[in-house]
Amino acid sequence: MSDFSGDESAQTADWTPARLLREVKASLGFLTRLPVRFGEDEVVPQLASAVRGMPVAGLVVGAIAGLAGALAIGLHLPPLAAAGLAMAAACLVT
Repeated sequence: MSDFSGDESAQTADWTPARLLREVKASLGFLTRLPVRFGEDEVVPQLASAVRGMPVAGLVVGAIAGLAGALAIGLHLPPLAAAGLAMAAACLVT
């Protein structure tokens, strides 16, 4: 038994890489300050359908914060300062 409403084959048919990329781009544009551009012929998905891309947007934000923290640790800053820089990077991105 499926938890989905409607035809399962119709719901899985839209899981193409191009559509998922558009959903990730829409999620990044909504959740972050990162500039995201869509092509002229590209259809921007509604936010409700872009929910599948939101974990990837969170991964991008976390990666940016992690890189800032790792860079601060690499520069031999104290742990509190490194954590502060990582949080500041995450705040600046979102």
